[in-house]
Amino acid sequence: MRRLVLGTARVGKPVVVSVEDVHWIDATSEALLESLAESLGGTAMLLVATYRAGYRPPWVNTSYATQVALPPLSPHDSRHVVRAVMGSHVMPESVTEQLLKRAEGNPFFLEELSRVALVPGAPAVPDTVHAVLQTRIDRLSDVPRQLLQTAAVIGREVPKTLLQATGQAVESLAGLDELKHSEFLHERPSASGPVYVFKHALTQEVAYASVPSERQRTLHCAVGRALESRGGPTRSSRTTWSAPTSGAPRCRTS
Repeated sequence: MRRLVLGTARVGKPVVVSVEDVHWIDATSEALLESLAESLGGTAMLLVATYRAGYRPPWVNTSYATQVALPPLSPHDSRHVVRAVMGSHVMPESVTEQLLKRAEGNPFFLEELSRVALVPGAPAVPDTVHAVLQTRIDRLSDVPRQLLQTAAVIGREVPKTLLQATGQAVESLAGLDELKHSEFLHERPSASGPVYVFKHALTQEVAYASVPSERQRTLHCAVGRALESRGGPTRSSRTTWSAPTSGAPRCRTS
């Protein structure tokens, strides 16, 4: 990949590489980005990376790197986000003000809060983005909620074929439409079939944490067996064979 990107940039064709949520990056991918950053000089390439405060990219001190701190959304822009989520629904001004105050300009938190407030008779606005996501997951019907939890065990990116291989019934896969409509997952085409991607890493995190421990073990085993049948584990899988606690039954594989 590095040779392909740099080769294209060096023949005079402008290249833009954009990577989001670099604070979640694994060591191998971080090394690749660092290598790209170190090779930018004299090429027609722009590398754009977004990350949260607390993460420090290894290339940030180079002379050609510029770091831009993004401020919170203004109240005006925050209202635009709320209106975009609400669509034709009308929200009382008092509720809108509560959402803006709680989100403090965080666009993801504001969007998720707005989705919670869309439900008629919604209780008090949750205090944290984790609580907001948990509230939305709890409101799912059984089939899509269990499907989302299975997907969370698999990883941030979930091939439909792997979901099927974990033993999901054909009818339960219809719950994917609800998960896409609710924007828990986005669908991305691939050569081997659809891949479902969690909208945000926090969504996967909260969905995973919502799985009871016994079901977690069952799902880890199912995902592990499915991965083995496909030729081995993939980078996106959260399954670890050392995961069972002391005294817990371990996965049996053929």
